[in-house]
Amino acid sequence: MKRRIAIIAAAIGLGLAATTALPANASWHPGTVLYTGAKLRDCYHPTHPSQPGLGCTNYTTMNRGWTVHVVCQHWGDVIAGSEAWYYIVVHNGPQGYVHESQINSGYDGYIPGVDVCNY
Repeated sequence: MKRRIAIIAAAIGLGLAATTALPANASWHPGTVLYTGAKLRDCYHPTHPSQPGLGCTNYTTMNRGWTVHVVCQHWGDVIAGSEAWYYIVVHNGPQGYVHESQINSGYDGYIPGVDVCNY
């Protein structure tokens, strides 16, 4: 009988733990585009992905004020003293790399808590 009570108590304890667990935090960070004409770049090639930089294909330009999500960040070509590049998803739009100087994220350079991109 004591064993059955212990098993039931353990099961209830696990059920309570499962219902009180906190949700996982996403690593993305909000931002906005600072300048009309900011270039969104595609740095991926199936056989040879490259680090973000000016040599990546520019496939669209963005407008000032567009809302973006910084989903990860990586080092790349240095511009204005910063090597930080953000991989962003434009709200309801395209995605790709942009230099951090083109995005108002509230930070200069790398954003704490946002993952490093694996490309």
